[in-house]
Amino acid sequence: GKSSLIRSVLESYPVVGRRHIVYAKFDELVYSQSVSVIFHAFDEYCARLVATEPPSRLGELGAAMLNAIDLEGRSLLCSLMPRLRWIIGDDGSPATLGLGTNSFENQGAGAQFRLRFAVRVFLQTLASWVFECGTALTIFIDDLQFADHNSHDLVTVLLTDTALSGVLFLGGYRTGLENSTSMGSELTILLGLLRDAEMIQSTDIHISNIDKNCVNTLVAESIRIIPRLTRPLSGVIFPRTNGNPLFVRQLLQSLVTEQRLVYSVSLRRW
Repeated sequence: GKSSLIRSVLESYPVVGRRHIVYAKFDELVYSQSVSVIFHAFDEYCARLVATEPPSRLGELGAAMLNAIDLEGRSLLCSLMPRLRWIIGDDGSPATLGLGTNSFENQGAGAQFRLRFAVRVFLQTLASWVFECGTALTIFIDDLQFADHNSHDLVTVLLTDTALSGVLFLGGYRTGLENSTSMGSELTILLGLLRDAEMIQSTDIHISNIDKNCVNTLVAESIRIIPRLTRPLSGVIFPRTNGNPLFVRQLLQSLVTEQRLVYSVSLRRW
């Protein structure tokens, strides 16, 4: 599906590009904490930078952030991304805003404005530093249909920032939820805002289900048998999955688990 497609594209990046990918995935079961998913992804990215970048380059990034972000902004960001301190150092400032389960929603309008401003400056500085490495900062946020209002608002603020450049944003979401759930309605509003924003160059890529021949190819490659021999099996799988690649793989796995599809040692094939 969409997630596998985007991951396969990202894996084709040059090594330097793969180091600067921020990946976040929303979860329907933790809807109340969804905005923290974005900050957790950047926190993991900070840890990856510390592990892969030369100290001199990290020093340049830390100095740039100290110069661009004020003390209060750094305190806010470090409360959300603790490992950011590994890059900018610990200046002794207390964390004034924590983001556990739903503390973001409980903040007043002033605190949220300060946080958004700090995040914008942080991302501007980071993207500029990454661009000097010869690549773009790539942000992939998956399952946007499960994101809450604050997450959508934060994404909108960042993507409509005219001072931000050198960022590739990839958003993955399922269609069909637009009018059925509150989360779907929030997603509809977000997509409308982004499509209407003149400063954003966006492209919609619709991933549909695969046809019967492609299902047969997927089955053949999964069990490593020539496609001619898997047609009877794929003929059973296709109508039950409607060509959804994820469902095809899940059904194959269930057939193996239930021992309806077994490996023959004598024939050396499934």
